[in-house]
Amino acid sequence: MQQDRLEQFIWSNREAFDDASPGLRVWAQLERQLDAGHKRRFSPRSLLKYAAAVLLLLTAGAAIGFYLNNPKNQEQPLTASGSELSDLENYYNQQVDQKFAQLAKYNYDPTIKADLDQIDQAMLELKQELSVAPKGKEKEIIQRLIKSYQLKIQILEKMLDFVQPDEPSNETIATNEVSI
Repeated sequence: MQQDRLEQFIWSNREAFDDASPGLRVWAQLERQLDAGHKRRFSPRSLLKYAAAVLLLLTAGAAIGFYLNNPKNQEQPLTASGSELSDLENYYNQQVDQKFAQLAKYNYDPTIKADLDQIDQAMLELKQELSVAPKGKEKEIIQRLIKSYQLKIQILEKMLDFVQPDEPSNETIATNEVSI
């Protein structure tokens, strides 16, 4: 019941309660307290957190940098002076010379030599293009060079198949001997 009387008293004297306002000293003291709360002070604990974050970022950056600059992780492009390319050229030139020597034993169409010369001319252009190729295009040019060598070998093999008489190979003879 007392609350009912208290509530009634508040409602009946409401204007008297609304009329009062705090003095200037109270407002000044509140402002000082609010300003003091906004100032950031670095405690040793928060300073350690920031130092640990910076150290972590620097370590991660250094690790990524070392990984990217490690020669084992970088793809070594084949260049015109690369030993892999010269090895491939030697292999394919040896194959072409061998097939051409076999073809020379037979009577063959002389236009084949002109066709092979045209392929050689295209390959020279590819080699010149390889020497000035932008980074990343070398592999594509080398693939085209390899395809040109393979094309020369295919042409020579087709001509050999065409001009060689049908002789049984050593493999079929060996197979026949075993079956007898």
